[in-house]
Amino acid sequence: MKPLDFSLEEMRELLTVGYRLAGGIEDETERDMALGRPSMYNAVAEGRIERLQGEFRTATAFVDAPAPGRGALRSKPSAPMSSSGCRVPAEDRIA
Repeated sequence: MKPLDFSLEEMRELLTVGYRLAGGIEDETERDMALGRPSMYNAVAEGRIERLQGEFRTATAFVDAPAPGRGALRSKPSAPMSSSGCRVPAEDRIA
């Protein structure tokens, strides 16, 4: 979770909520609040993933773009990425 820039306190909170939910929370209001925390962290993580993917696409475009008077900074283009942001191995690519 550190690559998504969550603090140690945020990671501790999420783990604590998970343990408390697994153990059962009697108070309905407290349980409802606890159930919402993982969803909140998920939404934050998805937003940060989208931002990181955008930064990666920008960096890849910069490295792959030809510079004036010479070729691209990289000798071959990077592997395509799946919709989840993972590299697609050559053997799994659709021609």
